[in-house]
Amino acid sequence: MNAAGKPIGSITIRHFDEENKGFGYVSDDIPELGMALLPESRGQGLGTALMKEMFRGMKEQGIQKVSLSVAPENTAAMKLYERFGFQEVGVSGTSITMVADVI
Repeated sequence: MNAAGKPIGSITIRHFDEENKGFGYVSDDIPELGMALLPESRGQGLGTALMKEMFRGMKEQGIQKVSLSVAPENTAAMKLYERFGFQEVGVSGTSITMVADVI
C-alpha cells in the first residue's frame, strides 16, 4: 500500500489444470505465480520484497516448484525472475514460460 493506503501491487500463486490453464501452466502440481505493480511503484525493490515473501510462504507450504509467464520485452521482470532462479522452459503465445525451484 502507498502512503494514501491504496494498493500498489499484488502477488499470487494459483493451481491450474490442463482444462483451465494460464500462460505459465506447466503441470497440475506446479502453481503459477502472478505479480503486478503499478508503474509508479516499479524500480523501488517492491517486486523483490514481494517475491522474497512469496518464496518464504511457498517453502512453508512445501511447494517445490513454481511457474510463471512473462512478456520477453519486460526485461526488468525477466531480470527479477532470473535472480530468483527462474529458467525458461517454453513459450506460450507471446509469453515466455519460466519455472523455479522453491526448496
